[in-house]
Amino acid sequence: MQEKIITFVPASAQALCQKGCAALNQGDFDNAIAIFNEALDAEPGFVECREVLRRAQWLRAQKNRGFLKRALEEVREFPELLEAETYLRSQPLKAIRIAEHVLNHIPNNILAHKILARAALGADMPRTALLSLDFIYYHVAEHLAITLELVDALTRAGRIREAIAVCGRLQKDYPDNHRVSRALGRLSKLAFDTRTNEIAKAAAAEYFSRLRTTNPSFVRNLGVRRNGSVANTRREGVWEKNL
Repeated sequence: MQEKIITFVPASAQALCQKGCAALNQGDFDNAIAIFNEALDAEPGFVECREVLRRAQWLRAQKNRGFLKRALEEVREFPELLEAETYLRSQPLKAIRIAEHVLNHIPNNILAHKILARAALGADMPRTALLSLDFIYYHVAEHLAITLELVDALTRAGRIREAIAVCGRLQKDYPDNHRVSRALGRLSKLAFDTRTNEIAKAAAAEYFSRLRTTNPSFVRNLGVRRNGSVANTRREGVWEKNL
């Protein structure tokens, strides 16, 4: 499931999210949460709607402080979390929605966050996973597996520098752990490849920009458009493709 921002979801889901935001701004947390959940039922990949849903869950919990007095890992009242665990591999989206139903009531339920994060990673929804992994990371004692999942989610979300920082701190605590060393090695290579690619693209763009001034006829013969991309010619892919 691909995560989608608001401009790439159906108009009906956008309207629901906007309606939920209006209720949230008015302090009607119950109605806002219900509307956000309706939008996510219609479009499970709507990541921005999920982000404001988390905010609404926490604001309601702060308003009703009795929620926050409950134990972090309170499971007895939510046996559906055990059911959610059975869907982690086969139906991760279903597991996500079950966990979110629990978070509607107790937004600091650690087990719900763990299940949601793992289901989201399984569904290739890193930003969704990060909403839960960030909470676990900052509110629970150091846990190797969870931190590695956080590194994975940050990497998939394109937040390479943050992933390296977290992994670097992890290596200090686990200097002889092969999983941590391999993760940091992969991140270092990815960061180098990404930076090299950015430098190469910038250099190529600068070169063609100068070339348009010094030899415009040559550029036209290459089929280079004004925006720097190559026209659909046989030369595409040789010079400036996807710049």
